[in-house]
Amino acid sequence: MNNNAAQEEKRDDVVKGCYEDGSAEINGRSYKFCKVNHKKRLKIFGYASKISKLLNEGNLSFLGSDEQLAIEDLIFSNMTYNDSSLAKIDNHFEKYGEDYIPLFTMSLSVFSYPFMKGSH
Repeated sequence: MNNNAAQEEKRDDVVKGCYEDGSAEINGRSYKFCKVNHKKRLKIFGYASKISKLLNEGNLSFLGSDEQLAIEDLIFSNMTYNDSSLAKIDNHFEKYGEDYIPLFTMSLSVFSYPFMKGSH
């Protein structure tokens, strides 16, 4: 197994664990995923599919676009931090800016996991 395949397998295991556990730890902080219905999950998965090539290239140029911000709202309104909706916590990412990119990208995968779990 080459290094890229090993890294991808490790990431897949992390995503699976986050999905099954319902939470992710980013920089020592625990974020919880709420259950979402198929329609919401489909929107997230579609967006994740659209930007997957950019993510694989390390290109984050999609950040700040209207579409990305709409998906961010959908994701963060279905996540909690310290039992509060992440979307309703004022200035969370002003305080924990280092969590934003790993949390957003991980969330895309975790919310999309039901579409992927049969392929692993």
